[in-house]
Amino acid sequence: MGQTPEMRKGRELRVDSLKHIDNPRWWYPGEPITWAPDGVLDSLFAMELDGFLVFTESPRSKNYNKAIAFSRSPEGREALFIQGDCRYISYDRGRTNSSHSIVNGHNHYSSSYWKEGTLYFQSGHANWFRHTQRLYHSQETLQMERYKTEDAPERLEIAAVLPLQDGCAFLYPMSETMTRSEVVPAYFLAHNSTEFEWWGRVNPAVGNVNNELTMYPLQDYSVIRNGSSLTVIRRSDLSFVNVPSKLASRMEANTGSIRGTCSGWKGNVIFREFPDGEAVIEDLDSLVIGAAWSPLILPAQAPTKQEDQQLDSTWGWTLAVIMTSAFLLLLFDRLTYRGRIRFVPIDPSAGGTKPIALSQWTETMLAHSGRRMGSDAFDQIIGLGQVESPETRRSKRSRYIQLVNAEAQARFGRDLVVRVRSEEDKRVMLYHIIRLDEDHD
Repeated sequence: MGQTPEMRKGRELRVDSLKHIDNPRWWYPGEPITWAPDGVLDSLFAMELDGFLVFTESPRSKNYNKAIAFSRSPEGREALFIQGDCRYISYDRGRTNSSHSIVNGHNHYSSSYWKEGTLYFQSGHANWFRHTQRLYHSQETLQMERYKTEDAPERLEIAAVLPLQDGCAFLYPMSETMTRSEVVPAYFLAHNSTEFEWWGRVNPAVGNVNNELTMYPLQDYSVIRNGSSLTVIRRSDLSFVNVPSKLASRMEANTGSIRGTCSGWKGNVIFREFPDGEAVIEDLDSLVIGAAWSPLILPAQAPTKQEDQQLDSTWGWTLAVIMTSAFLLLLFDRLTYRGRIRFVPIDPSAGGTKPIALSQWTETMLAHSGRRMGSDAFDQIIGLGQVESPETRRSKRSRYIQLVNAEAQARFGRDLVVRVRSEEDKRVMLYHIIRLDEDHD
Protein backbone atom coordinates (compact mmCIF):
# COMPACT_ATOMS: atom_id res chain seq x y z
CA MET A 1 0.00 0.00 0.00
CA GLY A 2 1.41 3.42 -0.95
CA GLN A 3 1.95 6.20 1.52
CA THR A 4 -0.60 9.02 1.68
CA PRO A 5 0.64 12.64 1.57
CA GLU A 6 -0.17 12.90 5.28
CA MET A 7 1.92 9.80 6.06
CA ARG A 8 4.87 11.11 4.06
CA LYS A 9 4.63 14.49 5.74
CA GLY A 10 4.50 12.88 9.17
CA ARG A 11 7.62 10.80 8.46
CA GLU A 12 9.47 13.88 7.17
CA LEU A 13 8.60 15.75 10.35
CA ARG A 14 9.82 12.84 12.52
CA VAL A 15 13.10 12.57 10.62
CA ASP A 16 13.62 16.33 10.68
CA SER A 17 12.88 16.48 14.40
CA LEU A 18 15.72 14.07 15.11
CA LYS A 19 18.16 16.55 13.54
CA HIS A 20 17.22 19.31 15.93
CA ILE A 21 15.80 17.63 19.01
CA ASP A 22 16.99 19.21 22.25
CA ASN A 23 17.06 16.36 24.74
CA PRO A 24 16.91 16.60 28.53
CA ARG A 25 20.05 14.42 28.56
CA TRP A 26 22.63 14.33 25.81
CA TRP A 27 22.21 10.57 25.35
CA TYR A 28 18.43 10.56 24.81
CA PRO A 29 16.45 9.25 22.89
CA GLY A 30 16.97 5.50 22.64
CA GLU A 31 14.78 3.27 24.78
CA PRO A 32 17.40 0.75 26.02
CA ILE A 33 19.29 3.61 27.65
CA THR A 34 16.34 4.13 29.95
CA TRP A 35 16.70 0.52 31.11
CA ALA A 36 19.98 1.35 32.85
CA PRO A 37 19.74 1.94 36.62
CA ASP A 38 19.33 5.57 37.60
CA GLY A 39 22.56 7.49 38.01
CA VAL A 40 24.85 4.87 36.43
CA LEU A 41 25.59 6.79 33.24
CA ASP A 42 26.12 10.06 35.09
CA SER A 43 28.59 8.45 37.48
CA LEU A 44 30.52 6.83 34.63
CA PHE A 45 30.73 10.09 32.68
CA ALA A 46 32.15 11.77 35.78
CA MET A 47 35.09 9.31 35.73
CA GLU A 48 36.30 10.60 32.30
CA LEU A 49 36.92 7.06 31.03
CA ASP A 50 38.26 6.08 27.61
CA GLY A 51 35.27 3.79 27.20
CA PHE A 52 32.64 1.85 29.08
CA LEU A 53 29.81 -0.67 28.67
CA VAL A 54 26.60 -0.81 30.70
CA PHE A 55 24.64 -4.05 30.39
CA THR A 56 20.89 -3.70 30.65
CA GLU A 57 17.88 -5.98 30.58
CA SER A 58 14.51 -5.18 29.09
CA PRO A 59 11.88 -4.57 31.78
CA ARG A 60 9.37 -6.33 29.52
CA SER A 61 11.38 -9.36 28.36
CA LYS A 62 13.48 -11.25 30.87
CA ASN A 63 16.99 -12.14 29.63
CA TYR A 64 16.66 -9.79 26.65
CA ASN A 65 19.83 -7.76 27.12
CA LYS A 66 21.43 -4.74 25.48
CA ALA A 67 24.79 -3.06 26.04
CA ILE A 68 25.11 0.72 26.14
CA ALA A 69 28.56 1.59 24.80
CA PHE A 70 30.66 4.71 25.24
CA SER A 71 33.83 5.33 23.27
CA ARG A 72 36.35 8.18 23.11
CA SER A 73 38.58 8.66 20.06
CA PRO A 74 42.31 9.45 20.32
CA GLU A 75 41.43 13.04 19.40
CA GLY A 76 38.90 13.26 22.24
CA ARG A 77 35.72 12.73 20.19
CA GLU A 78 33.02 10.96 22.19
CA ALA A 79 30.15 8.72 21.14
CA LEU A 80 27.39 6.94 23.02
CA PHE A 81 25.37 4.24 21.29
CA ILE A 82 23.57 0.96 21.87
CA GLN A 83 25.25 -2.17 20.57
CA GLY A 84 23.05 -3.87 18.02
CA ASP A 85 20.85 -0.81 17.58
CA CYS A 86 22.56 2.29 16.20
CA ARG A 87 19.46 4.29 15.34
CA TYR A 88 20.57 6.78 17.95
CA ILE A 89 24.13 7.94 18.44
CA SER A 90 25.01 10.95 20.60
CA TYR A 91 28.27 12.84 20.24
CA ASP A 92 30.42 15.11 22.33
CA ARG A 93 28.14 15.65 25.32
CA GLY A 94 25.91 17.96 23.30
CA ARG A 95 22.19 18.08 24.01
CA THR A 96 21.33 17.13 20.43
CA ASN A 97 21.10 13.55 19.23
CA SER A 98 23.21 13.26 16.08
CA SER A 99 21.68 10.26 14.35
CA HIS A 100 18.50 9.45 12.52
CA SER A 101 19.80 6.19 11.06
CA ILE A 102 17.09 3.65 10.35
CA VAL A 103 19.58 0.78 10.57
CA ASN A 104 19.35 -1.36 13.67
CA GLY A 105 20.30 -4.87 14.63
CA HIS A 106 23.36 -4.90 12.40
CA ASN A 107 26.24 -5.00 14.80
CA HIS A 108 25.72 -7.57 17.54
CA TYR A 109 29.13 -8.50 18.97
CA SER A 110 30.76 -6.01 16.59
CA SER A 111 34.00 -4.17 17.23
CA SER A 112 33.82 -0.40 17.06
CA TYR A 113 36.82 1.79 16.41
CA TRP A 114 37.68 5.35 15.47
CA LYS A 115 39.45 6.45 12.30
CA GLU A 116 40.04 10.14 11.63
CA GLY A 117 37.16 11.18 13.87
CA THR A 118 34.63 8.78 12.37
CA LEU A 119 33.08 5.87 14.25
CA TYR A 120 33.33 2.52 12.43
CA PHE A 121 31.85 -0.91 13.09
CA GLN A 122 33.48 -4.12 11.88
CA SER A 123 32.11 -7.64 12.06
CA GLY A 124 29.20 -8.67 14.23
CA HIS A 125 26.31 -11.04 13.65
CA ALA A 126 24.56 -9.06 10.93
CA ASN A 127 20.83 -9.18 10.37
CA TRP A 128 20.33 -6.86 7.40
CA PHE A 129 23.91 -6.49 6.21
CA ARG A 130 26.57 -9.06 5.44
CA HIS A 131 28.72 -9.90 8.40
CA THR A 132 31.87 -8.86 6.56
CA GLN A 133 30.84 -5.35 5.69
CA ARG A 134 32.46 -2.41 7.39
CA LEU A 135 29.97 0.23 8.50
CA TYR A 136 30.41 3.78 9.72
CA HIS A 137 28.24 6.59 10.98
CA SER A 138 28.29 9.45 8.51
CA GLN A 139 28.17 12.97 9.91
CA GLU A 140 27.08 14.22 6.48
CA THR A 141 23.97 12.05 6.18
CA LEU A 142 23.55 11.17 9.88
CA GLN A 143 22.98 7.60 8.69
CA MET A 144 24.82 4.34 9.02
CA GLU A 145 26.76 3.89 5.77
CA ARG A 146 28.81 0.93 4.58
CA TYR A 147 31.94 0.11 2.66
CA LYS A 148 31.63 -2.89 0.39
CA THR A 149 34.14 -5.69 0.90
CA GLU A 150 34.88 -8.79 -1.13
CA ASP A 151 33.30 -12.10 -0.23
CA ALA A 152 34.65 -13.14 3.13
CA PRO A 153 36.67 -16.28 3.81
CA GLU A 154 34.58 -19.21 4.95
CA ARG A 155 33.13 -18.98 8.48
CA LEU A 156 34.61 -15.56 9.18
CA GLU A 157 31.56 -14.82 11.31
CA ILE A 158 32.97 -17.00 14.09
CA ALA A 159 36.21 -15.03 14.27
CA ALA A 160 37.05 -12.54 17.00
CA VAL A 161 37.83 -9.08 15.62
CA LEU A 162 40.95 -7.24 16.73
CA PRO A 163 40.99 -3.56 15.65
CA LEU A 164 44.52 -2.33 14.91
CA GLN A 165 45.97 0.96 13.70
CA ASP A 166 45.89 -0.01 10.00
CA GLY A 167 42.96 -2.41 9.91
CA CYS A 168 41.18 -5.27 11.64
CA ALA A 169 42.56 -8.75 12.28
CA PHE A 170 40.17 -11.71 12.37
CA LEU A 171 41.16 -14.53 14.71
CA TYR A 172 39.37 -17.84 14.31
CA PRO A 173 38.81 -19.67 17.62
CA MET A 174 40.20 -23.05 18.57
CA SER A 175 37.47 -25.64 19.04
CA GLU A 176 37.59 -28.39 21.61
CA THR A 177 37.75 -31.02 18.85
CA MET A 178 40.72 -29.47 17.06
CA THR A 179 44.29 -30.64 17.47
CA ARG A 180 47.12 -28.24 18.06
CA SER A 181 48.56 -29.13 14.65
CA GLU A 182 45.50 -27.93 12.76
CA VAL A 183 45.63 -24.52 11.11
CA VAL A 184 43.38 -21.96 12.82
CA PRO A 185 43.08 -19.11 10.29
CA ALA A 186 43.96 -15.46 10.81
CA TYR A 187 42.94 -12.83 8.26
CA PHE A 188 43.41 -9.08 7.99
CA LEU A 189 41.30 -6.35 6.40
CA ALA A 190 43.10 -3.03 6.00
CA HIS A 191 41.08 0.13 6.60
CA ASN A 192 41.79 1.30 3.04
CA SER A 193 41.16 -2.05 1.34
CA THR A 194 38.19 -4.20 0.35
CA GLU A 195 40.13 -7.48 0.31
CA PHE A 196 40.72 -9.92 3.12
CA GLU A 197 44.41 -10.81 3.41
CA TRP A 198 45.65 -14.18 4.65
CA TRP A 199 47.94 -13.58 7.64
CA GLY A 200 48.73 -17.09 8.83
CA ARG A 201 47.53 -19.27 11.68
CA VAL A 202 46.42 -18.26 15.15
CA ASN A 203 48.87 -19.49 17.74
CA PRO A 204 47.09 -22.50 19.30
CA ALA A 205 48.45 -21.48 22.70
CA VAL A 206 45.93 -18.64 22.71
CA GLY A 207 43.12 -21.11 23.37
CA ASN A 208 39.47 -20.67 22.45
CA VAL A 209 38.87 -16.97 21.86
CA ASN A 210 35.12 -16.43 21.95
CA ASN A 211 33.91 -13.85 19.43
CA GLU A 212 30.88 -13.07 21.59
CA LEU A 213 33.00 -11.80 24.46
CA THR A 214 33.98 -8.15 24.71
CA MET A 215 37.49 -7.29 23.52
CA TYR A 216 38.52 -4.31 25.62
CA PRO A 217 40.55 -1.72 23.65
CA LEU A 218 43.04 -0.43 26.23
CA GLN A 219 45.80 2.07 25.54
CA ASP A 220 48.50 -0.50 24.66
CA TYR A 221 46.63 -3.80 24.75
CA SER A 222 43.52 -5.55 23.54
CA VAL A 223 42.12 -7.78 26.28
CA ILE A 224 39.59 -10.58 26.13
CA ARG A 225 38.49 -13.05 28.78
CA ASN A 226 39.58 -16.63 28.17
CA GLY A 227 37.97 -18.73 30.87
CA SER A 228 39.40 -17.67 34.22
CA SER A 229 42.35 -15.96 32.50
CA LEU A 230 42.79 -12.86 30.41
CA THR A 231 44.33 -13.04 26.96
CA VAL A 232 46.37 -9.87 26.65
CA ILE A 233 47.41 -8.89 23.12
CA ARG A 234 50.16 -6.29 22.84
CA ARG A 235 49.23 -4.27 19.76
CA SER A 236 52.71 -2.87 19.13
CA ASP A 237 54.10 -6.25 18.02
CA LEU A 238 51.04 -8.56 18.03
CA SER A 239 52.36 -10.76 20.79
CA PHE A 240 50.15 -12.20 23.52
CA VAL A 241 50.16 -13.78 26.93
CA ASN A 242 47.50 -15.62 28.93
CA VAL A 243 47.55 -14.50 32.55
CA PRO A 244 45.44 -15.58 35.56
CA SER A 245 43.08 -12.82 36.56
CA LYS A 246 40.79 -12.19 39.49
CA LEU A 247 38.60 -10.16 37.14
CA ALA A 248 38.28 -13.05 34.67
CA SER A 249 37.57 -15.51 37.50
CA ARG A 250 34.84 -13.29 38.87
CA MET A 251 33.32 -12.83 35.40
CA GLU A 252 33.33 -16.58 34.78
CA ALA A 253 31.58 -17.22 38.08
CA ASN A 254 28.99 -14.49 37.55
CA THR A 255 25.54 -15.97 36.89
CA GLY A 256 22.03 -14.63 36.73
CA SER A 257 20.86 -11.26 35.47
CA ILE A 258 23.49 -8.88 34.12
CA ARG A 259 21.27 -5.81 34.50
CA GLY A 260 23.36 -3.10 36.08
CA THR A 261 26.73 -4.72 35.32
CA CYS A 262 29.17 -2.19 33.89
CA SER A 263 32.77 -2.24 32.66
CA GLY A 264 35.06 0.68 32.07
CA TRP A 265 38.65 1.32 31.04
CA LYS A 266 41.15 4.13 31.11
CA GLY A 267 44.75 3.85 29.94
CA ASN A 268 45.73 0.26 30.70
CA VAL A 269 43.38 -0.19 33.67
CA ILE A 270 40.07 -2.01 33.40
CA PHE A 271 37.30 -2.49 35.97
CA ARG A 272 33.98 -4.27 36.16
CA GLU A 273 31.21 -3.62 38.65
CA PHE A 274 28.75 -6.45 39.24
CA PRO A 275 25.03 -6.23 40.15
CA ASP A 276 25.81 -7.21 43.75
CA GLY A 277 27.96 -4.09 44.09
CA GLU A 278 31.36 -5.80 43.99
CA ALA A 279 33.92 -4.03 41.77
CA VAL A 280 37.11 -5.68 40.49
CA ILE A 281 39.99 -3.67 39.03
CA GLU A 282 42.91 -4.96 36.95
CA ASP A 283 46.01 -2.93 36.09
CA LEU A 284 47.29 -4.65 32.95
CA ASP A 285 50.76 -3.13 33.17
CA SER A 286 51.20 -4.77 36.57
CA LEU A 287 49.49 -7.99 35.52
CA VAL A 288 51.94 -8.72 32.68
CA ILE A 289 55.18 -7.88 34.48
CA GLY A 290 57.65 -10.69 33.81
CA ALA A 291 55.25 -12.41 31.39
CA ALA A 292 56.62 -14.60 28.59
CA TRP A 293 55.12 -13.14 25.42
CA SER A 294 54.49 -15.28 22.34
CA PRO A 295 53.66 -14.34 18.72
CA LEU A 296 49.93 -14.19 18.10
CA ILE A 297 50.17 -15.12 14.41
CA LEU A 298 52.32 -17.99 13.14
CA PRO A 299 53.36 -18.55 9.50
CA ALA A 300 51.18 -20.97 7.55
CA GLN A 301 50.18 -21.69 3.97
CA ALA A 302 46.96 -20.00 2.86
CA PRO A 303 44.08 -22.39 2.14
CA THR A 304 42.85 -22.85 -1.41
CA LYS A 305 39.88 -20.64 -2.24
CA GLN A 306 37.07 -22.80 -3.58
CA GLU A 307 35.27 -19.82 -5.08
CA ASP A 308 38.22 -19.02 -7.35
CA GLN A 309 38.60 -22.41 -8.99
CA GLN A 310 38.72 -21.13 -12.55
CA LEU A 311 41.15 -18.29 -11.96
CA ASP A 312 42.99 -19.59 -8.91
CA SER A 313 42.90 -23.35 -8.46
CA THR A 314 43.13 -24.14 -12.18
CA TRP A 315 45.85 -21.59 -12.64
CA GLY A 316 47.71 -23.10 -9.71
CA TRP A 317 48.18 -26.54 -11.20
CA THR A 318 48.57 -25.18 -14.72
CA LEU A 319 51.31 -22.82 -13.62
CA ALA A 320 53.04 -25.67 -11.80
CA VAL A 321 52.97 -27.83 -14.94
CA ILE A 322 54.17 -24.97 -17.11
CA MET A 323 57.02 -23.97 -14.81
CA THR A 324 58.11 -27.60 -14.43
CA SER A 325 58.22 -28.20 -18.18
CA ALA A 326 59.57 -24.78 -19.11
CA PHE A 327 63.14 -25.61 -18.16
CA LEU A 328 63.20 -28.76 -20.30
CA LEU A 329 61.60 -26.99 -23.23
CA LEU A 330 64.00 -24.08 -23.03
CA LEU A 331 66.98 -26.44 -23.03
CA PHE A 332 65.72 -28.19 -26.13
CA ASP A 333 64.75 -24.93 -27.87
CA ARG A 334 67.97 -23.05 -27.25
CA LEU A 335 69.26 -23.62 -30.80
CA THR A 336 65.99 -24.10 -32.66
CA TYR A 337 64.06 -21.72 -34.85
CA ARG A 338 62.22 -18.95 -32.99
CA GLY A 339 59.71 -17.96 -35.61
CA ARG A 340 56.00 -17.56 -35.89
CA ILE A 341 55.13 -21.22 -35.10
CA ARG A 342 56.92 -23.48 -32.67
CA PHE A 343 57.21 -27.24 -33.29
CA VAL A 344 58.92 -29.75 -31.02
CA PRO A 345 59.34 -33.50 -31.53
CA ILE A 346 56.94 -35.46 -29.34
CA ASP A 347 57.42 -38.90 -30.91
CA PRO A 348 61.04 -39.36 -32.07
CA SER A 349 60.31 -42.87 -33.38
CA ALA A 350 57.89 -41.39 -35.90
CA GLY A 351 60.66 -39.28 -37.37
CA GLY A 352 58.58 -36.12 -37.44
CA THR A 353 57.35 -33.22 -35.40
CA LYS A 354 53.94 -32.20 -34.17
CA PRO A 355 52.78 -28.94 -32.56
CA ILE A 356 52.32 -29.11 -28.78
CA ALA A 357 48.89 -27.98 -27.62
CA LEU A 358 48.82 -24.57 -25.96
CA SER A 359 46.88 -23.62 -22.85
CA GLN A 360 43.56 -21.83 -23.28
CA TRP A 361 45.07 -18.64 -21.83
CA THR A 362 47.88 -18.53 -24.38
CA GLU A 363 45.44 -19.38 -27.17
CA THR A 364 43.33 -16.40 -26.07
CA MET A 365 46.34 -14.09 -26.30
CA LEU A 366 47.29 -15.42 -29.76
CA ALA A 367 43.75 -14.72 -30.94
CA HIS A 368 44.31 -11.06 -30.11
CA SER A 369 47.88 -10.80 -31.42
CA GLY A 370 48.96 -7.30 -32.32
CA ARG A 371 46.35 -5.53 -30.19
CA ARG A 372 47.18 -2.83 -27.68
CA MET A 373 44.61 -1.95 -25.04
CA GLY A 374 43.95 -0.55 -21.59
CA SER A 375 43.42 -2.59 -18.44
CA ASP A 376 39.60 -2.59 -18.68
CA ALA A 377 39.58 -4.00 -22.23
CA PHE A 378 42.28 -6.52 -21.31
CA ASP A 379 40.26 -7.66 -18.30
CA GLN A 380 37.22 -8.22 -20.51
CA ILE A 381 39.26 -10.51 -22.78
CA ILE A 382 40.58 -12.67 -19.94
CA GLY A 383 37.26 -12.94 -18.10
CA LEU A 384 37.75 -10.46 -15.27
CA GLY A 385 35.21 -7.90 -16.45
CA GLN A 386 32.70 -8.83 -13.73
CA VAL A 387 35.20 -8.65 -10.87
CA GLU A 388 34.36 -5.46 -8.97
CA SER A 389 37.37 -5.12 -6.69
CA PRO A 390 40.26 -3.24 -8.42
CA GLU A 391 42.77 -4.98 -6.15
CA THR A 392 41.45 -8.44 -7.08
CA ARG A 393 41.45 -7.62 -10.79
CA ARG A 394 45.00 -6.30 -10.63
CA SER A 395 46.23 -9.39 -8.77
CA LYS A 396 44.51 -11.86 -11.10
CA ARG A 397 45.59 -9.93 -14.20
CA SER A 398 49.21 -10.02 -13.07
CA ARG A 399 48.99 -13.76 -12.41
CA TYR A 400 47.39 -14.35 -15.83
CA ILE A 401 50.22 -12.50 -17.60
CA GLN A 402 52.82 -14.37 -15.56
CA LEU A 403 51.30 -17.70 -16.56
CA VAL A 404 51.02 -16.81 -20.27
CA ASN A 405 54.52 -15.37 -20.51
CA ALA A 406 56.03 -18.40 -18.75
CA GLU A 407 54.48 -20.69 -21.35
CA ALA A 408 55.37 -18.32 -24.20
CA GLN A 409 59.01 -18.22 -23.15
CA ALA A 410 59.10 -22.00 -23.18
CA ARG A 411 57.29 -22.37 -26.52
CA PHE A 412 58.30 -19.26 -28.46
CA GLY A 413 61.30 -17.87 -26.63
CA ARG A 414 59.64 -14.54 -25.85
CA ASP A 415 56.87 -12.91 -23.81
CA LEU A 416 53.42 -12.58 -25.33
CA VAL A 417 52.13 -9.72 -23.16
CA VAL A 418 54.15 -6.59 -22.38
CA ARG A 419 53.21 -3.32 -20.72
CA VAL A 420 53.93 -0.15 -22.72
CA ARG A 421 53.22 3.53 -22.19
CA SER A 422 50.48 5.20 -24.19
CA GLU A 423 51.85 7.51 -26.89
CA GLU A 424 49.00 9.96 -26.25
CA ASP A 425 49.39 10.06 -22.46
CA LYS A 426 52.67 8.85 -20.99
CA ARG A 427 51.00 8.40 -17.58
CA VAL A 428 48.81 5.58 -18.93
CA MET A 429 50.10 2.01 -19.23
CA LEU A 430 48.72 -0.25 -21.98
CA TYR A 431 48.90 -4.00 -22.54
CA HIS A 432 50.46 -4.99 -25.87
CA ILE A 433 49.88 -8.54 -27.13
CA ILE A 434 52.90 -9.46 -29.28
CA ARG A 435 52.61 -10.94 -32.76
CA LEU A 436 54.93 -13.91 -33.06
CA ASP A 437 56.32 -12.64 -36.38
CA GLU A 438 57.27 -9.25 -34.91
CA ASP A 439 60.97 -8.46 -34.78
CA HIS A 440 62.36 -8.66 -31.26
CA ASP A 441 65.67 -8.67 -29.49
